[in-house]
Amino acid sequence: MGASVWGLEAGGELEAGGELEAGGELEAGGELEAGGELEAGGELEAGGELEAGGELEAGGELEAGGELEAGGELEAGGELEAGGELEAGGELEAGGELEAGGELEAGGELEAGGELEAGGELEAGGELEAGGELEAGGELEAGGELEAGGELEAGGELEAGGELEAGGELEAGGELEAGGELLLTVAAVPTAILEDGGDTEGERQSGCY
Repeated sequence: MGASVWGLEAGGELEAGGELEAGGELEAGGELEAGGELEAGGELEAGGELEAGGELEAGGELEAGGELEAGGELEAGGELEAGGELEAGGELEAGGELEAGGELEAGGELEAGGELEAGGELEAGGELEAGGELEAGGELEAGGELEAGGELEAGGELEAGGELEAGGELEAGGELEAGGELLLTVAAVPTAILEDGGDTEGERQSGCY
């Protein structure tokens, strides 16, 4: 059975066996867990881990001090931050910046209105888009198009199933592969082997790809 309230604040852990819905802000000083869908009309914050068995949605900012996991889609109207790993079974969307201290994975499309950063590997089953800089501490992979409004950096391999576009400098610690066009304003790939399945367009001071 689910629970529905207007605004809710708990100094410690907060757990619901089914759905949990708050019309306003929802905050827990410790872990926050819902067996089903978890929704807050305003900000949603957990001092520890945050987990929803179904969809997870916040009308405002969404923050977890530890790992953040949603069995379905995950959406935040504002910034989205997880101190540890961040995982969504479906699409993942943040209206502002998106940051994960560990690995970041979305089963579907992944979109951030601002900067997007993952301390570990970053993977999206569909398109991956960041309005600002995009950075992954490990491998970076998108099943569809990959676009960064600013710099694009991966500590390991960088792969896009479709078009790959970066508004700023591009750097990959391993191989770089794009299934479609590669559109770069400035490219810096010091240790990468480039594989491009489509047309390549780029501007560099030297060594055009």
